[in-house]
Amino acid sequence: MRVKVRMKRYLFFLYMLLLSIGCAENPLQPPGGIKHGTGSCNLTEGSSLTFTFPGGDYGEFILEYNNGYVYINATGIIRVSGNRDTAPEGQYLTCELFEWVDEESHPYYYFLKTDDAIHYAKVRRIGDITKELTIKFEWWLQIEAGNRYLGSQNPVEM
Repeated sequence: MRVKVRMKRYLFFLYMLLLSIGCAENPLQPPGGIKHGTGSCNLTEGSSLTFTFPGGDYGEFILEYNNGYVYINATGIIRVSGNRDTAPEGQYLTCELFEWVDEESHPYYYFLKTDDAIHYAKVRRIGDITKELTIKFEWWLQIEAGNRYLGSQNPVEM
């Protein structure tokens, strides 16, 4: 009986200690919010589109059509094959070729740093090529500066 009482006291003390240092919250639950939407534009040779994320000062990216290729430009870009929920920490470029899939037909996703705050976004190209080069894309934006999580945490559709 004494062992049970001591064990209960120990567990209660441990719970109170964890609660007091803030460990009672789920550390895997990402803070902030994610916006999600789609966009499109018609590009001709030498033209570009600046896409500004709606609903606040979250930055932008630029799509540019030159020499038969579409490029994506931002404060920082990393192209990855396949979908991921968290933006990489480093090795961002400022420009990448904006493609649909890799050589094994895995979709490309582009993680972006959209401004100096740093807001992170994820973009992928969708749709088919048309004669007038209509570019369609899907985007996710983390509205909390510095938060690299871009998964499916109840996105707000735009």
